[in-house]
Order: sequence, then structure tokens, then C-alpha cells
Amino acid sequence: MRQADGWLRYREAGELVLPQGRFQAERRYLFEPMTDGFAVFFDAEPLRLFHRIRLTEDHDGSLRGEATHPCGRDTYVTAYVFPPAGGFSVRHRVSGPNKDYTVQTVYKRASTQSKEIAA
Repeated sequence: MRQADGWLRYREAGELVLPQGRFQAERRYLFEPMTDGFAVFFDAEPLRLFHRIRLTEDHDGSLRGEATHPCGRDTYVTAYVFPPAGGFSVRHRVSGPNKDYTVQTVYKRASTQSKEIAA
């Protein structure tokens, strides 16, 4: 949701299924536009920076950016790709003594005939 100051507010929610059980999960972010990319903050008080992404244009016209975020002794390396045809993808590679996984998410624009599903 675009706010009056130009920032974007994003919320994701769902169910996390692990061997230890099922858990409700939710995360909220604020995206601040910058001249060469954007900054991502955790939507909490006080605001905490997740990372700043500087976008560069690739040979195929895609915009790409990468950033690193320390989380305790673990590290998140995040890559964004915005292809010229639309949509985008985000890959989080998380590693360290407590975490070791990769999450790849592809975002596509919903068709005008689709209805939003409430989480």
C-alpha cells in the first residue's frame, strides 16, 4: 500500500510448517524509495533497517540489486531481480550457526479478474 510520503507498506502472513509443529507467521516491511533503489525497514517501533538495495541494469534490461543483513551470528544475503516484462523475484540466502536455508519468492501481478484473498 502506497503511503502519502511515497513509502510502500507490505505485509505477508501465513502458516510456517516445521517438524516441531505449525506456526502462524507474519512480517511487515516499509519500503523507502531512493534515487538508485530502495531501503527496506522492519515495520515496527522503532523502525529498524533490514537493508538498502542499489539497483543496476543488467544486459537483458533487468534491474538487479543485492544486500547483506546480519541477524545475530547469522547472515542474510538478499537478491532482487526486476525483469523488464514485469513482476520480480527475491532470494534470501541465510547462513550461520543457527540458520542454513534459501527462500526464493516470485511475485507476479494478479490478473484484473482475480480477487484479493484475505490472509
